Amino acid sequence: TRTSGTAMAADLQRVEVQANSTGESVKALGNTIKAAAAAYVTGTLIQQADGYTQMAARVRNATSSLSEYQTVQEHLYQTAQGTFRNLAEAQEVFLASFGGLKEAGYNTQQVLAITDSLSYSYVHNAASAERASSATAAYGTVLDKNRVEADAWYSLIAAAPNLLNDIASATGKSTKEIRALGAEGKLAASDLHAGLLKSSDANKALADSMENSLADGVTKATNAIQRFTGELNMQYGVTAKAADAFGYMAD
Repeated sequence: TRTSGTAMAADLQRVEVQANSTGESVKALGNTIKAAAAAYVTGTLIQQADGYTQMAARVRNATSSLSEYQTVQEHLYQTAQGTFRNLAEAQEVFLASFGGLKEAGYNTQQVLAITDSLSYSYVHNAASAERASSATAAYGTVLDKNRVEADAWYSLIAAAPNLLNDIASATGKSTKEIRALGAEGKLAASDLHAGLLKSSDANKALADSMENSLADGVTKATNAIQRFTGELNMQYGVTAKAADAFGYMAD
């Protein structure tokens, strides 16, 4: 009986040691997960800040003054937040269009109205990021060549089919005629610009009527965080410190 009691005590001791070991392992795993989460948050914040800073530099180089740069940046941010699209997408649309539209005689506010119209069109047509990117590049090609080639037309229509009616309405031509001109690569660039400019308010109304999803909310929050960390980085050079602070919050 003493032997059995001793054996039982030894078994209980082994169980206790194993439990303590398991507890330490769980604690170590928890610390590892927290460290990984902090590293992920830090890396993401730095990446977002760098992306914002680089894009801001491109917008600054495209604009002619600090005042114009600030106006454009604020406008594009508000457009992105209002459409629940990525801020970089709105900035890319602007950058692809600004120089060419300025050369065509449009002022800054008209350029913003045209680029907004295209952004709003992406929204109410639920265009994927890939289609929007392709259409934006196509519009840049239109401005470079001052004509709407067939390939560019198809890319634009795939992302924003409303352009057919918008251009027809702005020019007084039939949709059949616009479709034929686009397919043949004979549509005037000025007609495309006019269609976008005159339909800007209508496209905004259609975009505003779209229902928002959880993903839209995440995009809006991401834009805000990216702007915050990017502005800190540009003004004070404290992106690393801000990232460290957010990482500390994960501890």
